[in-house]
Amino acid sequence: MYEIRHYLTPDQRDIFDEWLRGLKDSTAKVSVVRRLNRAEQGNFGDHKFCRDGV
Repeated sequence: MYEIRHYLTPDQRDIFDEWLRGLKDSTAKVSVVRRLNRAEQGNFGDHKFCRDGV
């Protein structure tokens, strides 16, 4: 299992969460959340790792 961490700005804003909530297309929103869930479970799809766990 992997863990996705959200970057918080110095004033504790979660920019990704704000972006996701701002999406008007509900189909796109569901697609993003599903893809993140798959990545947390180790299914990265067609990808290549960088280094140092990135």
